[in-house]
Amino acid sequence: MRVRYGATGCRTIDLRRDYPIQQGGLRAGESRFVTKRFANACADKPAGGAHHLMQYARRWGRGLANKKKKKQGMLNPTRLSAFDGGKNVQVIIETPKGSRNKYAWDKDQQVFALKKVLPEGMAFPHDFGFIPSTEGADGDPIDVLVLMDQPVFTGCLVQARLVGVIEGKQTEKGESERNDRLLAVAESSHTHSNINSLKDLNKDLLKELETFLTNYHSNDGAEFKVLALKGPDAAAKCLKNALD
Repeated sequence: MRVRYGATGCRTIDLRRDYPIQQGGLRAGESRFVTKRFANACADKPAGGAHHLMQYARRWGRGLANKKKKKQGMLNPTRLSAFDGGKNVQVIIETPKGSRNKYAWDKDQQVFALKKVLPEGMAFPHDFGFIPSTEGADGDPIDVLVLMDQPVFTGCLVQARLVGVIEGKQTEKGESERNDRLLAVAESSHTHSNINSLKDLNKDLLKELETFLTNYHSNDGAEFKVLALKGPDAAAKCLKNALD
């Protein structure tokens, strides 16, 4: 990059040639960020001020280079292990119990983002999240509904045991695909500590979950049909398929 400087513009400096790396000049790649704005800022430097010019160049170059760097969000939770080192699965909570807001992991921006808001009078009945390092039929990490004593915050990592699966089919615009939801209990839960299978759950609670899922998809113009309610063995098989 050649930059003219001095009151009369009497000299042109090649920043790569005249100030190489070994002489403390610009590092490789920095000179391409020297702009007209920088040249104008240095125009009032005296003809002997090449050293000052180089200092300005490096300052401008670094500043502009930093502006061009794409800012990263948080670490990607979908890459975490699906298990906690034992039999329990790891669940990343996206939407806490009682929330009308639906949150989801934005893989492009690497943040949790607000996806939509449920209608008045409708809220998530339990904490919803996903198991990392898995992939469901829709291409996203497999969904999990977690029973726990109190809701947690979005992005919280919860160790839980699988107790069952709600097998379902989602139909939208004439196309159908499986959309199963795993059911799990937080390992630290006191209220649900005795639950190890769907048969331990209140039947009314399961019916309420079916109704919620049906209405949830209906708001998006899709139809959700529950195919079956199965226990922990079927849940483990569903998880295994999502890991393969």
